[in-house]
Amino acid sequence: KRTATPNDMSARAPAKKNVLWSAPGDIQVRGMLLAGEGSGKRLFVTGAKGDWVISQDAYDGRQGSVLRIMSIEDGKTISEQKLPALPVFDGMSAAQRRLYISLTNGKILCLGGK
Repeated sequence: KRTATPNDMSARAPAKKNVLWSAPGDIQVRGMLLAGEGSGKRLFVTGAKGDWVISQDAYDGRQGSVLRIMSIEDGKTISEQKLPALPVFDGMSAAQRRLYISLTNGKILCLGGK
């Protein structure tokens, strides 16, 4: 039986999403991690600095690599630290109040404390 309403989801308008915040994309993100508890929960982001869309140097990490710590409430940068090498894609984890970052130079950073 034919109806006027579509049976599949492809013909329907997508559901609206509530965006809490957004941040400018000035790094090529290679890793993201949400860690912490309560008011201490933070978003950790690693990647190469620069406009990687138009710059091969930025894409390859020759303009520097960073670890950025962001507020989950408003997306503002809390802290940003330079990394000694480009981070490995999806190579970040957290355990026992420490952050571990795998780098393309073969090293693993272990960061903890204040």
